[in-house]
Amino acid sequence: MLNIKLSLGEIFGALLMGGILSLVYLGLLWYSLKLLPKIKKRGLFLFGSAVVRLFLFLFFAIWLSQDHAGRFLLIVIGFIGMRLILLSRIKNKRQK
Repeated sequence: MLNIKLSLGEIFGALLMGGILSLVYLGLLWYSLKLLPKIKKRGLFLFGSAVVRLFLFLFFAIWLSQDHAGRFLLIVIGFIGMRLILLSRIKNKRQK
C-alpha cells in the first residue's frame, strides 16, 4: 500500500514546486515561439521543443517528488493550476 500522507508544509511546497515548473515550462515555450520566425523547419522545431519541455517537466517533477506519489500528484496539480492562472491573465490582458 502506498503511503501518501503529507504535512501541510509539504503540500504547499509541492504545489509551489509545480508552480515554479509551470513558469519555467511556459518561459521555454515563449522562448521557442520567439525563435520560430527564424526557423526553416518549424514543425520539427516545435515537436522537438515540446519533447524537450515535456521531458524536463517530468524529470524535475519526479526528481523533486523524491519517488513520493502524493508529492508528484501535487506538483502536477500546482503545474496545471499555475498554467491556468497565467493563461487566463494573459487572455484577459489581450482582450482589454
